[in-house]
Amino acid sequence: MTLATPLFKAGILQFGRFIAEDGTASPYRIRLEMLAAYPALLQQMTYRGVQSLASATPFDRLVALSDSIPIATALSLNTGISLVYSRGTDEPLVHDLVGAYDVGHPACLIVNSANEHTSEFIQKSHKVGLEIHTVLEVIAQGYTLPNVTQHSILTIPAVIHELRQNNTITQHMADAVLKYA
Repeated sequence: MTLATPLFKAGILQFGRFIAEDGTASPYRIRLEMLAAYPALLQQMTYRGVQSLASATPFDRLVALSDSIPIATALSLNTGISLVYSRGTDEPLVHDLVGAYDVGHPACLIVNSANEHTSEFIQKSHKVGLEIHTVLEVIAQGYTLPNVTQHSILTIPAVIHELRQNNTITQHMADAVLKYA
């Protein structure tokens, strides 16, 4: 079993018709910021994250966007690697970031799912001295980032496969999600 079923049962992975702020519709929504409300599930995701990072190029810092702080904190506690995180403000990154870092430390960015915002954040991070060369996605949705190595705990196809295998979702819903993703 991946972790799709527990994510679905916890309401972290939702299916339906969701309208984003930009007006686009999606057949699913992932609310990974809720992981902290489910400590056992967070612990399982953290264990899988540590396994995913075992083959990564070495790094000295974990970096997290504001919505991935729960999993990034758990990863930091389990690996002993220092965490730098974004408060998610509109301030310049040098004021938005919290944590101990200086120029030249190789870093791994922890994100719920990579997207164009992730790429922008990586570029801005380089300007303040964080050398992000690795990204760990909690659930990869297929977005490719330039010039970094991507790892993931789960992927949308694997999640959909598991939920379809145990009849949690219909074939129609599985097809809609896979077509969208």
